[in-house]
Amino acid sequence: MAQLKRCKRLSHNWHKKLLTLQNFFQSQENARKDWHHKLTHQLVKDYDIIYIPNYKLKEIDKDPKTKSKKDHKLNRQLYNLGWHRIVTFLKYKADWYKKEIVMLDIDISDPDFLDNKKADPVSMLRLGESQ
Repeated sequence: MAQLKRCKRLSHNWHKKLLTLQNFFQSQENARKDWHHKLTHQLVKDYDIIYIPNYKLKEIDKDPKTKSKKDHKLNRQLYNLGWHRIVTFLKYKADWYKKEIVMLDIDISDPDFLDNKKADPVSMLRLGESQ
């Protein structure tokens, strides 16, 4: 990957490397968005009712009670997965295919919730995994 800091700022080579970096990050974003579309399409196609935990990510950050490392790790995993985009895609695809979405309110401040292996968002999204 091009190293932008080695070039003189605003030089011709700096602009070329900046363009290379932008293209790289854009391709990563496109791949992630494509995966979200494929995943949500598969879920909506396979299931008539989809249950989604309603994680309130902003409330996790603001609530002083939930400032543990486990909460931070869960929050980071959800952001890395693009949880909001997945939920948005699921909602509009479920409306399109006339399927039902049920949002589950989950108390993240409950200590038993974070110790539960089902709270791992990555394992919840794996298709075909029996629990």
